[in-house]
Amino acid sequence: MSVLYRKYRSQTFDELIGQEHISELLKTAIINNKISHAYLLVGPRGLGKTSTARILAKALNCTDLGKDGNPCNKCTNCLAVNAGNFYDLVEIDAASNRGIDQIRQLKERVSYQPTQGKYKIYIIDEVHMLTNEAFNALLKTLEEPPAHVIFVLATTEVYKLPPTILSRCQRYDFHLGSDEQLNSLIEAVIKSETREIDPSGISLIVNSAKGSYRDALSLLDVVLTGSSVDIISEDFVRRSLGLPDDTMVYYFLENIFNGKYQKAIDMLTEVYGKGVSLSQFAYAVVGVLKDVIVKLTINPAYDGGEYKFLVKLSDIDLLRVIKLFIEAERELRNTPIPTLPLELVIAELAQMIEKTSESVKEDIEENVNRESNIKEEKTKSVNKANDNTEVKNPEKVLSQAEPEGKIEGVDLPVKKIEAKWSEVVENVKSYNGHLYAFLKQATIKGLKDNVLKLQVAFAFHKERITSAQSKDAIQNAFEQVFKIRPQIWCTILAQTVAKPSSDHETNNEDNPEITQAVSANDIVSEVEDIFKDVI
Repeated sequence: MSVLYRKYRSQTFDELIGQEHISELLKTAIINNKISHAYLLVGPRGLGKTSTARILAKALNCTDLGKDGNPCNKCTNCLAVNAGNFYDLVEIDAASNRGIDQIRQLKERVSYQPTQGKYKIYIIDEVHMLTNEAFNALLKTLEEPPAHVIFVLATTEVYKLPPTILSRCQRYDFHLGSDEQLNSLIEAVIKSETREIDPSGISLIVNSAKGSYRDALSLLDVVLTGSSVDIISEDFVRRSLGLPDDTMVYYFLENIFNGKYQKAIDMLTEVYGKGVSLSQFAYAVVGVLKDVIVKLTINPAYDGGEYKFLVKLSDIDLLRVIKLFIEAERELRNTPIPTLPLELVIAELAQMIEKTSESVKEDIEENVNRESNIKEEKTKSVNKANDNTEVKNPEKVLSQAEPEGKIEGVDLPVKKIEAKWSEVVENVKSYNGHLYAFLKQATIKGLKDNVLKLQVAFAFHKERITSAQSKDAIQNAFEQVFKIRPQIWCTILAQTVAKPSSDHETNNEDNPEITQAVSANDIVSEVEDIFKDVI
């Protein structure tokens, strides 16, 4: 079976999505026989440049051209182009054929007359990759081409082309697809494939495609081939594409700007180990930061909403944070240690936070110590050594603690809970949007002896779900739907961490559902050393 972006490749000018300004000009030129000897197609990847070049080749050699300038796709020449065996269409990848010798061979062949059609078409893809010598050799041919030869040059980096080449071509700039156009394309393909995806899942694919039609279809291909269910959920799309959710970004930034640097590092290790793309994670962080600074620019009185800890930064510092994450996202592509670029960002931000105004520092300290201060007010006397022992390994305490409040005889089967779980989750939404997101992704393990057992993918999900306020919200929501107020018990889904070493592999015989914490690697230890004076 053909991959989707090939299966649904545009075959006429009218099928080109979002490039009507180009297709109309080319159709008019073909109808009026105003053909140029060289065309330059410019734009980011995946917008239809190569498809447009092939459609143009078909239209110029079509034996039954439509009155509107579209190729018929039925004649011998059109079918040959579609099949990839039209002798008068030569496609050259300049990325792998960039030298002067290849261009000299091209110059020798252009003098030959077409064998099948009226024109011999040369498509040079990624033409900016040619060497200076190759450009100079090509220039003479572009200046005085034979009447039967037409060049179609395509590039994603037009600024690398010499002015002498640019001046000899008709230039057409391709536009990135809008969210609406990409959404329509995906919905049409899904319908044609007789599949169904939750609308929020489609939105995830659209956002990840970043305006590229080909990328949208490639991502859709991954999702469709990986699932056999009738309706594909948002959570499945997110897991298939390795996308982070908004809650990950929120708690990552909250930990950093509240001074909890070690927790931020632990989150990076965990999301990478669970298969989340760190590049996508960094991109999502940049998106949040961009939204905040745009809102601040429009409305200086903007309070930051849930990201109040960000608006306390100066405009210069906020721009610096964005720049740090953009640079880290680029470095992630080539780093030998996957989490290192983002860990270094945390280190730089730790230093920056320590240099901010005294009022911001006091607020950070207040957030870091809020929980311990509440305990001090209640008890009036807290032993510091005992406090350190209690918070030293909170995950272990959470993992081994037994659920409280068992009531004999109050049981509900999993299917009965699942049937109305969406109502419970919706009731929680008004209380806390992030808790709502966690519960949407949680797996229900059942309710026995009045204990509702949930399972989540990440430790920080569990940490938030099992907080006192979250438990109370879940209990209230559950009681509204089932007339039962259960105790809440949460475990972490056991899953293999990416590239584990034997030293990291541990077992938990008492509770195999709980994933053990991965030992810190050498680089994390180095970063911790950087933080030792600021934690």
